[in-house]
Amino acid sequence: MEKMIGILLLGFFLALLLFLLIFFMGNGALNRYFESSMYRRNVSKETIAMFQEYVSRHHLAASDTERIREWAKENHIGYFTISRKRMLLYDNYYTLPVALDRTKSEQLHYTWQYFQEVSFTDGNADVFIYVNRERKYYILVDVAAALCGVLVWIGVFAFGVSGYVRYIRQLSGEVAKLEDGLWSVDYFTIKGEDELTDLARGLEHMKTVLLEKEEKERNMKKAQNKLVLGMAHDLRTPLTALMAYLEIIKREPEHDKVELYVKKTVGKAIQIKNLSDQLFEFFLINSGQQPQMEKSESIAFVMEDYCSELCNVLQTNGYTVTLGWKQWEEVKISVCYDYIGRIMNNLLSNLLKYADKTKEILLDMGICQDEFFFSIMNAAANKEQDHRGTGIGVHNIEIMMEQMQGRCEEECGEESYRICLYFPLEKSENS
Repeated sequence: MEKMIGILLLGFFLALLLFLLIFFMGNGALNRYFESSMYRRNVSKETIAMFQEYVSRHHLAASDTERIREWAKENHIGYFTISRKRMLLYDNYYTLPVALDRTKSEQLHYTWQYFQEVSFTDGNADVFIYVNRERKYYILVDVAAALCGVLVWIGVFAFGVSGYVRYIRQLSGEVAKLEDGLWSVDYFTIKGEDELTDLARGLEHMKTVLLEKEEKERNMKKAQNKLVLGMAHDLRTPLTALMAYLEIIKREPEHDKVELYVKKTVGKAIQIKNLSDQLFEFFLINSGQQPQMEKSESIAFVMEDYCSELCNVLQTNGYTVTLGWKQWEEVKISVCYDYIGRIMNNLLSNLLKYADKTKEILLDMGICQDEFFFSIMNAAANKEQDHRGTGIGVHNIEIMMEQMQGRCEEECGEESYRICLYFPLEKSENS
């Protein structure tokens, strides 16, 4: 905007200079021409001849000022004097008739060389008539000066903004390429330092953000497709076994084997239910709805009940649980309780499936910089696992922690497994 204003002011300054140059040079040339030529004298002769005809036709005397004034007004006379022996008899600048007391006029001193004699009924008199017929030439010069000034102003402005127009067209062409896809535009041209440059930078940033978003969505879709295919495969395995067990139960009449296959059938049904619950949970947390975060509470208020329930269930199922802390930290965190419940259920489910009962499970917590961490470490059981492949449970935990502004870290060793949850601490007013 500042450059545009500068161009306008520069064009106005140059236009004003040109106008003044043409105006003064043109008017000066006209003044010199009319003063040195016979133009005014010839015009005066023609007009005085017309006046002589009027005087003769109406038998006027030099003192008939009213009739003379009417003729001067009808013929648009600029200046008109009648005198005898350098004594003024009539002057059209006076609004009243001139007295015949032979009043002197200084103007006669400057116009006597243009006098021409006119015959009146009361004698001859010297007449000076000035008709401003050259005024039209001065008007033409003034109009030409103004027109040239305006054209120069427009020309300077057009030349100044031509670069902006080309830049705008270039950006418009690059924006039009977006219709063919984001990848069709290598980059948006950035040059100069003005509002258009800021616009180009904004377009380039928008393109970068859109490309990143598109890449992220593509990777997410790819991961989802992979996850769904893996889940379909994992569901198919226990479902096939379930159908086989049901078919055996249908055909097996012996009671002891029926009870065995019923137990296996229930186990496979529970396995299918867990997988379907995890798949439902995955699409639920990826629906785009942000979690409802609760107000900040102390760590003990948020985690104590969940940890107690986790320990009780593990100990009931024959696991040994060791706590790595003696008291809760005096800090606060903000969480979504629905997500925390889902996370703890997933962690418990994984421990029951994969943890070795002969080794202890270590629960730990603490403060690490500006984060509160809660970790679980256990040894993996030495048995083949049916559906460890997809890792949808841990994946869901990672997504839920990310949506709560936290993070999840997983460490898999040959004989041990550790998962750690990090929650951002509430910033105190004094920090």
